[in-house]
Amino acid sequence: VHVISQANIQQGLSHYISSPLSRWADKYRELNCSDYKAVAANDSLALIRDFGNRLVNEIASVAGTSCSNVARITAFASGMESGGDATGGGAAPASSVMPDIWDGEPIIGALTSITSVQLGNLDLARTAQPATASAWFRSYTNIVYSSASTLFLAANSYRFSGRRGGEQSTYLMSCDLKSDGQPSVWGATGIVPGYTKDSYSMSERNNHLRIATTSRERLACRADPNPEDNSTDGDWCRFWCCHGWETVANSTSQVMILSLSGANGTMEVVSAVTGLGETEEIKSVRYFDDFVVLVTFLRTDPLYTVDLTNNTATVLGYLKIDGYSSYMQEYPTDGGSRMLLALGQNADPETGFDIGLQISLFNITDMLNPTLTIRYNVEQGDQESQSSSSEAQFEYKALRFLPQSKLLIIPAYVGSGDTSFDGFLVFYVTPELIEERYAVSMVDGNTIRGKGICWGCAYVQSRSLVISGDATLIKGHTMKNIALTDGSSRWNASLDRPITRKEDCCGYFWAFRPTLDICGGPFNDIARPAVEPEVIEVSVGSEPVN
Repeated sequence: VHVISQANIQQGLSHYISSPLSRWADKYRELNCSDYKAVAANDSLALIRDFGNRLVNEIASVAGTSCSNVARITAFASGMESGGDATGGGAAPASSVMPDIWDGEPIIGALTSITSVQLGNLDLARTAQPATASAWFRSYTNIVYSSASTLFLAANSYRFSGRRGGEQSTYLMSCDLKSDGQPSVWGATGIVPGYTKDSYSMSERNNHLRIATTSRERLACRADPNPEDNSTDGDWCRFWCCHGWETVANSTSQVMILSLSGANGTMEVVSAVTGLGETEEIKSVRYFDDFVVLVTFLRTDPLYTVDLTNNTATVLGYLKIDGYSSYMQEYPTDGGSRMLLALGQNADPETGFDIGLQISLFNITDMLNPTLTIRYNVEQGDQESQSSSSEAQFEYKALRFLPQSKLLIIPAYVGSGDTSFDGFLVFYVTPELIEERYAVSMVDGNTIRGKGICWGCAYVQSRSLVISGDATLIKGHTMKNIALTDGSSRWNASLDRPITRKEDCCGYFWAFRPTLDICGGPFNDIARPAVEPEVIEVSVGSEPVN
């Protein structure tokens, strides 16, 4: 088992380094930009040394961790930090990779650790010793993708450059996972242009990493129309004297293939397709052995098929339709056809605004001409004034598709005026028909935003479990068990603990804590919408549906 953890170094950097070196600190306030840089650079040496000693001492205090298992900070001192190739290749001179004090982000943003434990070595005495390998990373928020033997970290990073607008990059690091109780070994590093959306944007095959990114719209400062009238120090005025902003590059997306065996432990771009979906950004990606399907979106949804055979990326075809798909997975078929099941949003083709949840089936058998086979919109007829969404659009573990019964189970929220539906929708999905079989509400819609309602502050992510023809649904504050055939209730239970203080009241959704007006009145008068558990005799002898 490999457990990934992360410590945010940015907070320490801000307290011990960035704040003391602030351009507006009393020590530097009266200096011009050139003098400030020189003095601050000299002062930073002692601050960095002290902060480094603090980090080393803290790392050494972690059981099973030693500095020999920590990847060097300088792992990213190459690539396109400054002046690299547009597709990530080529190393910048050593003198140009260090961030400018005025512009730059810190070299380290987080300490990421992989702790490996052999389950076969665990016993009641807990004598098994974990093996830990750590690495410095440029960003605190990392995207994690893992193949069977290699784990990859990706971090989106923006380096602000004043009038020049800035550079959008994804920093990459690979790690060879060990299964013998030894620490994992950090491997190649790389930098590619653009931002990575999620772990589905990456795939490893035959010692090559395939990755899809979006380079978003870039803005830059307009030049001074009357430069002769500007007597302010030009360096100081790079940002604050900006005369408006203008677009210097539209957003586009790219798919790149990187060899993990580049020179000096770097990932080397061996092939790329660029310029996908101009003015749009990636919404979803799904890799297969030798090709990838990706969706970009602004007002309509171009679905692209890209061939990756022999580590060479080539665009094969695309399909342009309304709305977009935010999650895709393969739909099992008989015979030689290949289909994708997609969940996303219908959208207004004029404005690009989301209209409501939709389910789609795409036929990608002919990758030169992908087609939309069938589509279902949750809002239909007089329901078009509603709005709907699903956690499964962004959290794939919330979605469950049962291949044998062709049932799709997704959590959904449908808003309509003062009442709302919050629960699960169950669909029957085939290439000929998509229909809603039934809906399971996890709460009375009138109480979600009603006054005098008190909910616990814990909010559970949506999940569904299917065993022997029954489905257990978990969402928000409730757990329910239903018969999968017709949605009839077996049992249900509240996940809220007993609430004894008004201060412990929260809104139905975890991010919202209501005011006293919403809670209303004395605490004893506040309604508790928790569902009392039903004690029933459950039979599990029925034939499994999936």
